Amino acid sequence: MLTGFRAHRPSAVRRALSSGLAEAGYFPGILLYLTYWFPQREQARAFALLETALPLTTILGAPVSGLILDHVHWLGVSSWRWLTDFGGKRRP
Repeated sequence: MLTGFRAHRPSAVRRALSSGLAEAGYFPGILLYLTYWFPQREQARAFALLETALPLTTILGAPVSGLILDHVHWLGVSSWRWLTDFGGKRRP
């Protein structure tokens, strides 16, 4: 959170790399847990639902991001910085 307010690029890069390393095992871990929770005959459907989440979030998130970029200029901060903070993405 609040990565858009970072002034120093090296600290932002370190934070982005550490966040990426921490999240690297997330998707394989979800797949592993799905194999525990669902019987083998239902696993394909569970995996497919998990895979459709990315396109759905893109379809829903792109217009919201556009609205933020066009209309959010609070406290004298650029809209792209607010978008970074609202989205929770770590960018230098």
